[in-house]
Amino acid sequence: MGPLLAAPPGRGEIQVQLGQLAAQKWRHPHSGQWVQFGRSTIERWYYTARNEAKDPVRVLQRKERSDRGQHPALKPKLQQALVDQYRQHPNMSLVTVMG
Repeated sequence: MGPLLAAPPGRGEIQVQLGQLAAQKWRHPHSGQWVQFGRSTIERWYYTARNEAKDPVRVLQRKERSDRGQHPALKPKLQQALVDQYRQHPNMSLVTVMG
């Protein structure tokens, strides 16, 4: 996406270039596996970075979720019941419970 930001495409060329980028495979920097991104994802990244005046790279970095470490699907009462049950039966697993 760097070339798109460094030399923005002319009118009507953006979709062609996005399609070319979407057709490419990229090596993931952490896992080393080959990955591919959809045109709409690359387009969203492009406009997000292009519209950021200060730091177009930083705006694309992964954000930490505000609910990280929480389990919003479980109500506090149920969470406490599960903690209590685990304390009473620390060797029991879901495999044992589910059969």
